[in-house]
Amino acid sequence: MTNAATIIAEIERRKLWEPTQFYRPSTPDTARPYANQVAFHKAPHKIRALFPGNGWGKTRAMGSEVDDWLMGRMRWQQHYKPPCQVLWICPQFSQFDTLLPQIERDCLTKGFSYNGQKHTFTWPNGSVLRLFSADNDWRNIQGVNPHLVVCDEEPPLALWRELQFRRRVVKTRFILGATATTPGSWMESEIYLPWLKHHEEQGLGEEGAMNAQSHPAVWCWPRGGISDNPGADTDDAAHYDESTRTMNAKERRVRLRGGFANWSGDCIFDEAGMEWMESQGVDGLVGFMEVANVN
Repeated sequence: MTNAATIIAEIERRKLWEPTQFYRPSTPDTARPYANQVAFHKAPHKIRALFPGNGWGKTRAMGSEVDDWLMGRMRWQQHYKPPCQVLWICPQFSQFDTLLPQIERDCLTKGFSYNGQKHTFTWPNGSVLRLFSADNDWRNIQGVNPHLVVCDEEPPLALWRELQFRRRVVKTRFILGATATTPGSWMESEIYLPWLKHHEEQGLGEEGAMNAQSHPAVWCWPRGGISDNPGADTDDAAHYDESTRTMNAKERRVRLRGGFANWSGDCIFDEAGMEWMESQGVDGLVGFMEVANVN
């Protein structure tokens, strides 16, 4: 009979080998009204757009979705069977290098080979994950017809439009995940506002639109933050709250609760936040500088 230690060891081995199998996204409830990663995974729309605040869990949700496509698990909906080709767009390779250890640990099924020069992961089942930097030569994606495209943070608008014309051989699906910390983002005018207008014509506001999701092409989730992440605790939420205290009120709202705002021309600091920071100060020694006499 298998003992408990053997079972635990096998579970730990599988967690390392297939981490996404242990991914448990959250669902809406009264305590966390905007925690809705499950709806994201189930949405059949051509474009799925995540615009919540920092800490919502975008990277984990997107990475787990990518692994399901690559492995053909189809836990949430029907999609292409392996081999699948996924294109992950990042602002710069250096930014993805920072995320890579987290994505490999928490999302990707092991057994892949990685070509660092081509920034390509390949699995024994033939599935391929290609990384592409938004500041790279766009000709590198000419002729590529991926099954799934993931944009981690806002890509240049011209690149986004170019990606729409990669949808020929297969019916490519798109995921766009970003916290809108750049005022005047094209994601607002090109994705969010048309999605919202569609629902406003049905008499729905933003919250009603998030529940209805009746746009024919776009599924959008523009709210939520660190407090909605099932993997975060109260200390994490308190840290995010404290870290944004001195920010402009509009930027702070976007970072903590998602959505869009334009603070161009506004003061970059929040007056109440600066007063709070001053109240947290600790008296210390007054510094001085010695200047040497140079003859």
